[in-house]
Amino acid sequence: MKYKDEPAIFAWELMNEPRYEGQSAAENVDDTTLRAWVDEMGALVESIDPNHLLGAGIEGHGTKYGFGGDSGNPFVHTQKSPYIDFTSAHP
Repeated sequence: MKYKDEPAIFAWELMNEPRYEGQSAAENVDDTTLRAWVDEMGALVESIDPNHLLGAGIEGHGTKYGFGGDSGNPFVHTQKSPYIDFTSAHP
């Protein structure tokens, strides 16, 4: 059986704790590059397997959330991708 057809699989995670950090102060906060990657990879995974949920796998850092720092993976902005089905933070 192909994994995409396996009913025991709950969801896929795009990557464990992805970051696009240190490119610029704006990138660390605005998440332009990581969000574009999440959208692109999310669309690819969904095209292969529309039957399972998809999570981004990000840590949830951000000074405005009171946890960690601005490390190139703004939690809310990334989770708003139309391809992400659920959130989980990796503090």
